[in-house]
Amino acid sequence: MLFHIILRELRSNILSLRMLLALVLALTVFGLGTLVFVANYKIDRKEIEHSSQQEIERMKAAAAESVSSLANWGFNQDFGPRSNSFISNSREDNLPVRFMYDSFKVDRFFVWPGRNPLSDSCQPLDWMFIVSIIISFSVLLLAYDTVSGEKEARTLALSLSNPVSRGLVLFGKYVSVILSTILVLVPGMALSLLIILSSGRIAITRGTLAETGLFLAAAILFVACITAFGILTSVLTHRANVSLVAALSLWLLFVVVVPNTALYWAQKLFPIERMENVMQRINMERENLEKGMPEGWRKNSASLVENYAKLENEFLASEMKVRRDWYNQMFSQYERTRLITALSPIAIFEYLCEAAVGGGYLRFRKNWLDMNSFQLQFLEFVKAADAKDPESPHAFSPNSWGISGKPVDFSDVLIFQEKAPSIQERFSHAGLYLLILFFYTTAAFALSFVLFVRYDVR
Repeated sequence: MLFHIILRELRSNILSLRMLLALVLALTVFGLGTLVFVANYKIDRKEIEHSSQQEIERMKAAAAESVSSLANWGFNQDFGPRSNSFISNSREDNLPVRFMYDSFKVDRFFVWPGRNPLSDSCQPLDWMFIVSIIISFSVLLLAYDTVSGEKEARTLALSLSNPVSRGLVLFGKYVSVILSTILVLVPGMALSLLIILSSGRIAITRGTLAETGLFLAAAILFVACITAFGILTSVLTHRANVSLVAALSLWLLFVVVVPNTALYWAQKLFPIERMENVMQRINMERENLEKGMPEGWRKNSASLVENYAKLENEFLASEMKVRRDWYNQMFSQYERTRLITALSPIAIFEYLCEAAVGGGYLRFRKNWLDMNSFQLQFLEFVKAADAKDPESPHAFSPNSWGISGKPVDFSDVLIFQEKAPSIQERFSHAGLYLLILFFYTTAAFALSFVLFVRYDVR
């Protein structure tokens, strides 16, 4: 019986103008978004390759000059566009993609410097955006009158006059909307992959196919959640036009209200220290450390190098402690803000896509941690190079002349390589959001079921 209910509802949806328009719109936007991505990806790759080559040349020059130069020159590590960004850009235009480091610290990060700061970055037409905005809207248009619309057409009472439970009827309607949406979504994804393959610029690897599968799974769960809310708006009222208003209000709440008010509440509830205050603290720490040095230490030529190195290391330790505390405040505020935006299933879907492709904040945090680990390895490498010079004072510290002045063979120099998040890291990142989205879906459908059992079909 359930199969016949699903088939009937599915046939009705397929023959409807709403689904036809949704399919045409989805194919158009999927195709257009992919074409724009392919064109931009080529440009962005050239920019990042040029920037990376410049840094390699600077590193070669530092190594050719001396161990001290290699240790103290600041280098930039840039993270280019992902080849799977057509699935989800994960708002990486607004996240840091350049880290500044030397052998002693990783102390700063920046957004892409080539971007015009006066121009607002627009949301790319990636798969995540299409599903979260266009497909979610289409789902509500398919679901809002599943009950109230049939009541007005007087077909609901006729359906329930048969020996079938109300729960089975509601579940059949629920599944049919999900299947109808999949029939809109999959052709768009297939068209996008076909465009990428035909471009010849981006390889579709097994990893890409796996990420496509993860995205599709997340999209189906998201569609199931939005469908549950759409059916809920249908059983809350007895008129289809009222259900439509309720569904649109819910969509605006999820798309506009929650994301655009979360930042305000996060700044109020989880404030962080201003950069001016941070710099004042760093300068005060430096002054206090210098005051604590023995009187006349600068005039003691016998131990000047050692004392200077000791002071510089203390400067570095105090500064990095302040900076790390400040960065941790930033990270904490950002993560807490996400918990507020998790009130919206659309925001949750965005975070699930981020985990599926290994991008966005997940990528940034992994690169930040990996970069700090690399810096320690780089420091050990420079120390080992300094130890090979018998003429070096071996007074190792930032901005110090106590490091070897002899050159280093560049072929031995460590170069950072970005590593994509592992599958375990991705599921760990997505775990909480999966639970929340599953809870929303279950709660919305359960409430719909309770209301439908008591629904007056006359």
